[in-house]
Amino acid sequence: MQGGSRWLGTRGCCMGRQIPRGAEVLLEPFGERPPRVGELAAYLRSGELAVHRLCRRDADGWWANPDARIIVERTGPLIGRVRLLRHRGRLQSLPARPGRAQLAWLLNRVYLRLRGRLPLAALRGWFFSRLMRLKLGPLSS
Repeated sequence: MQGGSRWLGTRGCCMGRQIPRGAEVLLEPFGERPPRVGELAAYLRSGELAVHRLCRRDADGWWANPDARIIVERTGPLIGRVRLLRHRGRLQSLPARPGRAQLAWLLNRVYLRLRGRLPLAALRGWFFSRLMRLKLGPLSS
């Protein structure tokens, strides 16, 4: 383990299959290498630690996406990058996925534009499920 790295337990399911409920993740400081699009990063959100995929940076900071949802949200202060997962005795690498981050950003924009224009709740549900299928498709691991 590198200096400043630590294992943290997870709860919740917003990262879907990428980080299962009850897994542990290795949190590393950013150090000399700044955060990049597609990396999993930990940040403070309403006083709690959240781990999401970094999607876009602008003048006000970073936007991130929980893999199991279409939304992107403004991050709080970034704490570090998440690169390893420990679950049920196995270690798994969590590499940066810039393509997945860019797709999440694009799907969020499409969803926000069409959300109020789809007339029926059933049609909105169908549309949302198709977007999630696309998002969780071949770019998932």
